[in-house]
Amino acid sequence: SFVRKFFSDREVIGARIRIGASTSTAPWREIVGVVPDMHINGVQNENPDGLYIPLAQADARFMSLVVRASGDPVSLTPGIRQAYLSVDPNMPIYNVRTMVDVIALDSWFYQTFGTLFIAFGAVALFMAALGLYGVMAFSVNRRKQEIGVRMALGAAPRDVMRLVLRQGMIQLSMGLVLGLLLAIGLAKTLTVVLFNVEPGDPTVYLLIVATLFTTGTAAAFLPSLRATKVDPLIAMRAE
Repeated sequence: SFVRKFFSDREVIGARIRIGASTSTAPWREIVGVVPDMHINGVQNENPDGLYIPLAQADARFMSLVVRASGDPVSLTPGIRQAYLSVDPNMPIYNVRTMVDVIALDSWFYQTFGTLFIAFGAVALFMAALGLYGVMAFSVNRRKQEIGVRMALGAAPRDVMRLVLRQGMIQLSMGLVLGLLLAIGLAKTLTVVLFNVEPGDPTVYLLIVATLFTTGTAAAFLPSLRATKVDPLIAMRAE
């Protein structure tokens, strides 16, 4: 990100930079390598562009040491502490953690709210599907007399079901389109509690649309199938 922001298409290796404003008196530093972006200030860091300065050239008040280990990394703590003390007996070592713990500590907010949103979202989707099925099924059931009249006049059950399904799909499609537009607009407000997740993730929208579409189709199909199997005279006398 630093290279893209300040160097564009220019050669960066060997270039010299100086930290600060144009009047800065800081020493010039030569770029010797480029590394991938890192969340130096935590996962909430929205500006990943940055640079590394050797400790010998910087007045560091504290530093972090990262050790690659095989097996239990915590078991290496005594040896690392002894190596530190051999360099400087007054150098304290604190906050010894595994990388998994470091990431978990820095991202607990996103994990907690992510879990809550998944739970609330699943409940909301279930209630929406249940309500949709109830409304669609009730709407079809109220048309039993109409279905009886059509069948008494010679309409085939297949034609009646096709009519009911077509009308139901039109209503369902309109509702899904309006719902998606509202969801896309409101999802942008959730970016503050999301990490590495796009509010417009197509997988989530496809899952929701598939669930509601399947529910709506079943709600229109099953009641209409039952209605076509009822004797037309009985359906006409239902009211």
